[in-house]
Amino acid sequence: MPVRSGLTEAEIAAGEAAVALGRAQFEARKQQPDHSGLLANAATLRARHTDPADPQFGDGKGGFRADRVATSERELAALLLRAGAVAPVETVQSVAERQHAGQWTQTELNPNLAALVNERVAAIPEHEITERSAALRAELGDAEYARLVADAEHVGLPPAARADKFALKTLAAHGRYKRGAAAARAKF
Repeated sequence: MPVRSGLTEAEIAAGEAAVALGRAQFEARKQQPDHSGLLANAATLRARHTDPADPQFGDGKGGFRADRVATSERELAALLLRAGAVAPVETVQSVAERQHAGQWTQTELNPNLAALVNERVAAIPEHEITERSAALRAELGDAEYARLVADAEHVGLPPAARADKFALKTLAAHGRYKRGAAAARAKF
């Protein structure tokens, strides 16, 4: 067994393993605990604060027991503070981003529609793409064809899709949708 610094290979390996374990423990301590369950319970409790039918916080007449809600909020804030859980701050930007995401939900093509487009595009032989594209351009007109191609290029336009009317119009519509979603995003 070769010896380095008076230690055997087994002792060196054991020392390296101990150092690696120490590093892993240090990294584990550095990571923040997961407070998602506690924050979810806090959100549920806060929703109860605004429910007039709640047996603890409602007054039975469609109103609220302000004293109980205030006491509960103070206790909840103290609990979250002791746990080190910080509720995400609701900002104008976070509200706008959440609303935008809720309103623009179709950022990807439906998988079945995408499969249909891919199937149609794959069915066009390579040697026919140019002549089919020219025929489609003649059918739609130069301006309309150019507009569809420009709209479809926002979502990735395979060369064969320029030769299929259904694929081109589908990808162009999806490109317009994605461009509209990007334009509607709040600018901060």
